[in-house]
Amino acid sequence: GGLIATSSPTTKSICVVLGASYLVNLTVPAAADIFALVPERTLPCVWNVVTAGYYEMSLVGAAVDMLGVMYLGRLVEPIWGASELVHFVVVVNLCVGVCTFVTMYTLYIVTRSQFYLFAKFSGFHGILAALMVALRQLLPEERVPLPPPLGAVLRVRNKHLPG
Repeated sequence: GGLIATSSPTTKSICVVLGASYLVNLTVPAAADIFALVPERTLPCVWNVVTAGYYEMSLVGAAVDMLGVMYLGRLVEPIWGASELVHFVVVVNLCVGVCTFVTMYTLYIVTRSQFYLFAKFSGFHGILAALMVALRQLLPEERVPLPPPLGAVLRVRNKHLPG
């Protein structure tokens, strides 16, 4: 309730895209061949470098992605504004997709293991990591709100987050 109520339309829209992509995966599993990043298929299907970041194949991943973007987005967006947040997400997603493709293709060349060519990658995790780094840089002294009883015991600040 509280996290959804305090989230902006921008972060809610991102959540709708992530949730819808998971539902597409549930109802049309073959869609993963189109939307997920599969290095062997990337050169004819270049769009999957972009779509993979917004496509989720697991329920846990979708839940973590949606909760993460709502939490991190509501902290970062007031500082940057909606258009800068969207710009950040798009650019980081593209960079994550390209880096994933290059890494997996390089690993295939080095090892000759076909695993690296046919593995399916998807999810918003790279963008969440980048948002954590941004939060750490923008608000280093802010306390991370933790649920009870952790909040009473641990005094974690954004500067203590990974990144």
